[in-house]
Amino acid sequence: MTKKYPVPFKRTLAKATLNASLIALSVSSAIFPAFAGDPFRTSNARPITQQTELAFNVLFKEGNYKKAQQSLQQAYQADSNDPIITALMASLAYANEDWENLNKYAQETKQRASRLVETDKLRGNLYLGVGHFIEGGYLFETKGTIAALGKVPTAISYLDKAKKEDASDPEYNLVRGYTDLLMATNLPFANTQEVIDRFEEYGSPDYLVQRAIALAHRDLENMPQALSYVDLALQSTNNNPEMHYLKGQILFMRGNRQDVVSDKIESYRESAKHFELAYERRSQLPDSISKQLEFERNRIQQVVSQYNQ
Repeated sequence: MTKKYPVPFKRTLAKATLNASLIALSVSSAIFPAFAGDPFRTSNARPITQQTELAFNVLFKEGNYKKAQQSLQQAYQADSNDPIITALMASLAYANEDWENLNKYAQETKQRASRLVETDKLRGNLYLGVGHFIEGGYLFETKGTIAALGKVPTAISYLDKAKKEDASDPEYNLVRGYTDLLMATNLPFANTQEVIDRFEEYGSPDYLVQRAIALAHRDLENMPQALSYVDLALQSTNNNPEMHYLKGQILFMRGNRQDVVSDKIESYRESAKHFELAYERRSQLPDSISKQLEFERNRIQQVVSQYNQ
């Protein structure tokens, strides 16, 4: 039971950075209420469509990918300008392992962002950066790591351009925070705690910041911190199967590292409960995630049954 627990996300720097960028971009724009005040800024608010806001809540709070797809299709047909829509579509294509559409939406995101630069340099450059990260994800899946990593400097350069427009902008800091955090967990000698502290201070909404930090601590095998942050995130996302999936992973990893048998058994049993909660809502998830969830759920059930004998 000492083998490192397999996880379905962020196996390489390229894949991790893509996933972080997609989520961060989604958070930074889709949380805006339709044609209402910008929750990140006190001036220069950027309203978006109601369908995009709905898709965000369904995707990230409820963890319902299939329902979010319907809302995004409506938004995509109604709005040909906002790059957040194509970035979200790319996020779903990535989750569904639909590489052809992933590339399609990567190109469309860059095209839309290029037009946006003319009126909003900060957000236009921000989305250009994410568009290149998305393209990097496509290259990783179809041509390998070397091809994908070639996109990272280009993507970072656009984020740097966005920073020059306003380094304190909440939207910029959310995107950059996700990217820096997941890169820090995959690069040697990175000051991960410094990145976490900065992200926690400037990132928003809280539950997605907490989720990202929990993932980082999980990958760094800091189980107490990972459990603390996933519990905070679950206060706002208790119906999201991915959050229970994540907590189940963290508890299993904690059990693997505990020496006292009674503590180990308790962690495994708690892990099994959260895997079961996630499994009950597996129909909301893409097939690739659902299959991995089922594999890991079956594994923890076997472990628990061994201790029950």
